[in-house]
Amino acid sequence: ETLSTKGIKAEAALDITGGTVTVDSADDSLHSNDSMTVSGGGITVKSGDDGLHADNTLTIEDGTIVVEESCEGLEAIDLTINGGTIDITASDDGLNAAGSSVDGGFGTAGADTLTVNGGTLTVNASGDGLDSNGALTINGGTVYVSGPTSDGNGTFDCDGVFTINGGVVLGTGSSGMLKTPTTDSKQNTISVSCTGSAGDTVEVKGADGNTLVSAVAPKSFTNVTFSTPDITEGETYTVYVNGTEAASETCSGVVSGATGMGNFGGGPGNMGGQAPNGGMGGQMPNGNSDGTTPPEMPSGDSGITPPNGNGGTPPQMPGNTSDT
Repeated sequence: ETLSTKGIKAEAALDITGGTVTVDSADDSLHSNDSMTVSGGGITVKSGDDGLHADNTLTIEDGTIVVEESCEGLEAIDLTINGGTIDITASDDGLNAAGSSVDGGFGTAGADTLTVNGGTLTVNASGDGLDSNGALTINGGTVYVSGPTSDGNGTFDCDGVFTINGGVVLGTGSSGMLKTPTTDSKQNTISVSCTGSAGDTVEVKGADGNTLVSAVAPKSFTNVTFSTPDITEGETYTVYVNGTEAASETCSGVVSGATGMGNFGGGPGNMGGQAPNGGMGGQMPNGNSDGTTPPEMPSGDSGITPPNGNGGTPPQMPGNTSDT
């Protein structure tokens, strides 16, 4: 009875296993009232609301996903990335695991999970980069997040426990709300305060001079947070901006460096993890420690220059914007 402005939608399940999908929509580009799974194919969307949205579970197994414009790129109660190549540009949160306390009351508050197990994920978000109303877990893959420039949001945000147990992670953004993992993480993470501008090249090196992470910032930043399997306790790691040393930090434990806002199971100081002071953007390496140059991230919009310079400005949404 009411005009829908969604692209492709399903009441129960939406599964994409191959082919080419291109959507330009005023509301969600791909939407399911229950579950969504992407296991192949190529998806390119522009959305005035969410790029891909499922009221319950959203799982990415494989395929290529490019969200060129969105309010929030990927959203579900349980959001899992197992593989694929994903490039997100969002004017609000890049990835959002949200329950009944957010976005119209779907789901159960606090039961939300955002889990990255593999794949290559690039996010350029003006709001929170990776946001979960419950737990945020990174177990593997290559994760690059360019977070906000304002202090009202953070590169990483969660109301539950934030852990990094594997993979290569580079997170940058503003200083005020950024969080680092809790100390029960299984992989070391370092956060350092340093500033730079859009277009600056950021490089993280170990004491042996090998590059762990190289990135070109699409937005200004005040902090660099990184985690790779090569970070060893007792070793010193240095961040260079345009070839000039900007900050260095010795790994003193699972979480080392700048402190700030805490998270559940962690807080300021020693309460389960430290939080850093901001963020940057760009391309990701593979965490190699043999002295070779890490490869660059796929270009897309999010790792290079976002549309309109702010991560994508969604169009005005006409008609009904509900998720029913």
